[in-house]
Amino acid sequence: MMRVMKRFFDEFGDENFKTQYEHTRDELGEPGKRYPDITASDAYKDPFPIIRELIESTKLPNSKGFYTHYQFLCESHHGKLLSLHIAKHEDAQYRRNLLYIFIFCRWFLMITDTHIQRVTKDTVDEAVDTANEIVFGNIS
Repeated sequence: MMRVMKRFFDEFGDENFKTQYEHTRDELGEPGKRYPDITASDAYKDPFPIIRELIESTKLPNSKGFYTHYQFLCESHHGKLLSLHIAKHEDAQYRRNLLYIFIFCRWFLMITDTHIQRVTKDTVDEAVDTANEIVFGNIS
């Protein structure tokens, strides 16, 4: 959250925003953890790569060409087109589109977890297993 706030400050920051950042840091920050001075030019260094780099450098098998799916589903103009496409089609096509979105989200979650050395492995594995059971499990 503090990274996002720093990005906004860099883009739109003023004294009121600086006050809000400091209040959030003091109220919600972890005790003993150092947070950057929001006004320092080098205070924000995001260790997380841009999405294209993340996907191209992933070690997760079969994920190298995944960026086109990200563009189609997540970039605002493509996402709007998909939502219009989903709304116009019959139930079977609607379900296929939802399945496509589900598979994308599952892969993206695994790609991200792999990038951060699987530190969220248990949570991610549980989420993927539960989602797989719901989507691919037997329907009573």
